[in-house]
Amino acid sequence: MMEKVALAWLCSLALVACGGDDDGDGTAGFDAGRSGIDAQVAPGVDSGTQPDAYVAPGTDAGGADAYVPPGTDAGGGGGDERDPRLETDPDPGQVGCGSMTCNVPAQTCCTQLSGQTCVAPSSCSGGLAAPGNCDGPEDCSDGQLCCAPSGFADLTTGTTCAASCGSRHAMCQTDADCSGGATCHTCRPPGGMGGVVGLCNTGASCPGSYTSL
Repeated sequence: MMEKVALAWLCSLALVACGGDDDGDGTAGFDAGRSGIDAQVAPGVDSGTQPDAYVAPGTDAGGADAYVPPGTDAGGGGGDERDPRLETDPDPGQVGCGSMTCNVPAQTCCTQLSGQTCVAPSSCSGGLAAPGNCDGPEDCSDGQLCCAPSGFADLTTGTTCAASCGSRHAMCQTDADCSGGATCHTCRPPGGMGGVVGLCNTGASCPGSYTSL
């Protein structure tokens, strides 16, 4: 009798130690709950549900940079780009003349109260006729400057090439045509005679009686 009781007691201990099937699913030792082990997250990957916004290599996440036109910097400084408002011609041997282009020195741009036209140099004379023999240093040889009238007083002298301009004003297409710290300004001639030209000046505006644009 004692042997049977002892045997029954040992069997009871064996069932407890083996963790009998309490869930009724036929799998001993396991329940339907989670195992208690957290899901593994690969290094460098976050656990968010939304993917990070893609940023292409070499770009930042900010908005688009403000557009800066060619020839300018973010600080508003000038450059070597030619102002499209100029009515001069940047090509060597050619002078802008209203709606025409004159081939110098065979022609000159004759400016009068009635307008501008390309004529032979000997034909531009009388009254307020002003010959335009250049509109920038590119039309001159041997490093000469293209000099424009200083104002009304010498308006009829027109534009000519010279080693130095003295009291007259050096013409330019870009800042690169100016020296001594001067920059190229876009100017309208005195009295509106002639087209819009570029003049070198160390000041903040066009020199003399020329109007800044």
